[in-house]
Amino acid sequence: MKKIILLMVVCLCYSCQQPDVLRHITGDYFLIAADVEEQLTLSCQLTSGSTYSHIIESTVFAIGYDENYIIAKQHPKDLIDITNYFILPIKNVAVDTVEKGLIGPLTLQEFEQKRKELNLEQLKFTIVYKDLE
Repeated sequence: MKKIILLMVVCLCYSCQQPDVLRHITGDYFLIAADVEEQLTLSCQLTSGSTYSHIIESTVFAIGYDENYIIAKQHPKDLIDITNYFILPIKNVAVDTVEKGLIGPLTLQEFEQKRKELNLEQLKFTIVYKDLE
C-alpha cells in the first residue's frame, strides 16, 4: 500500500512541475515551453489564471511588443531553415477570440509590408533567444 501511495505522490509531483520557460510578455501574454526552449510558444493566459491557450506554436524565438501589438518570429517545429513572422493585435481583443486577430504566418516581405500598413516600423524584436535563431 505504501508503494502505491508513494507512486501516486511522485506522479502528482511530476505532473505539476513548472514549465521550463514561463516568461511574461505583456498583459495576459507569455512565452511558454514545457520542457525545453525549442518548445517555446506564444500563449495567452485564460481567465482561470492557470490555463494557457497557445497562439503561435513552437518554436517562437523572437518577440517585440507595445501596448497595441505583439510581433513574433517563429521556426515551424524542426524546420530551422524556415522563418515565419506574425503580428498579433492585443488591444481590445477578447481572450477566447485572440487567434482570430492573428496575422500570419507571413514571409519577411509580407511582414514588412504589413508592418508598414499598420505603422509598426518602429516596433523592434526586443526579446530574442539567440540559440534558437
